[in-house]
Amino acid sequence: MRIREGLRYFTLTFGLLIISLAAYERMAYERARTSLINSPMGSSLIAREAADLSFALTAAVVLDIFLLGLAWWSLHRWVLGPLNEMREQLRRVAGGERHTLISIDSPMEIREAAADAELMRRDLVREIDQARSARQGLEQNAPIVESMRKALSATNEISPPVGMDIFGVTQPARGVIAGDWWDIIPTPEGRAVVVVDVAGHGTESGILGLQIKAVMTAGFAAGVAPEIIFNRISKDLRHIDALHATAFVVLIPNDSHLPVEWINAGHPSALFLDKTGATHELSATGPMIAGFAAHWERTELKLAEGERILIMTDGLVETRNKDNEEYGHEPLIKTLETCQPGMGSETLVSNLLTNARGTSVTWDADDVTLVSLTRRVGL
Repeated sequence: MRIREGLRYFTLTFGLLIISLAAYERMAYERARTSLINSPMGSSLIAREAADLSFALTAAVVLDIFLLGLAWWSLHRWVLGPLNEMREQLRRVAGGERHTLISIDSPMEIREAAADAELMRRDLVREIDQARSARQGLEQNAPIVESMRKALSATNEISPPVGMDIFGVTQPARGVIAGDWWDIIPTPEGRAVVVVDVAGHGTESGILGLQIKAVMTAGFAAGVAPEIIFNRISKDLRHIDALHATAFVVLIPNDSHLPVEWINAGHPSALFLDKTGATHELSATGPMIAGFAAHWERTELKLAEGERILIMTDGLVETRNKDNEEYGHEPLIKTLETCQPGMGSETLVSNLLTNARGTSVTWDADDVTLVSLTRRVGL
């Protein structure tokens, strides 16, 4: 309920009660006056009428006190309390706790103001992160770093399949070069959503990530099966001692009536939210890509409207809090199971990263990638 609506209802109720009480007092007075006129000797009647008047006046005082107390409680509950809560959250952010979530449950006006403040906080944190990455990037030879960063970034020109909502974020551990990358790669029959995590981070991992991305982009564009691409990467890059990567691929056909296919090469389990609201783990279907021949299996999945797949790298699930406890999948599962079917992928990814970073003390220890894909409702 909006504040103005609450005040309107309160004023109307207060007015009706005061008018009713005044009318009752007036009627009691008229009865007393008439009784005194018609019964000049009726002392007992006079006493009774006086008692009625006294009761009415007492009730009026009690009701006024009650309503004043109710007004104060309502003001504190719906205005002062939420404002103080938001003020405390803003103070914590201003004091250096930049990942404190700014969120108020009610009323609507203050909740909307808190949501605007939260958007501003996220923009500021993102700008601070970009500034930190830029500074560290200068230390890593800026021109080369910038070129590698652009090459590893998702290809913005490639749009998702019709009816799909896909959004992802990669946050490097140090500087602006990550061992993680994700992208939407066109295939002859649709799109491939690919998430890859190369061991380590920094320049060496970035170079290896570029090599893997080049092979995968060419392979998927030519219609080569993911498992064949994985073996080809292992064969061609086996001379690299540091080769150690995981990958998760979702093949999305252009025909929305066909099932999607997924394959997990030693990657942390992705999460699938079905139409009943239950969450299932999409575990590894083969080993990681590590320079040797192996076998991977593809699995079909009917992705209905509102259903969602959430893919993350180990930098997210293995980040630790102040008690040295891993973040794990549980917080992600809880958020998934409570999110609205129509929630956008960008909003969900932003909320999940904010929640995880707010509890982490090892956030910069590893690259973090999180990708959400869902079939839009109503399309």
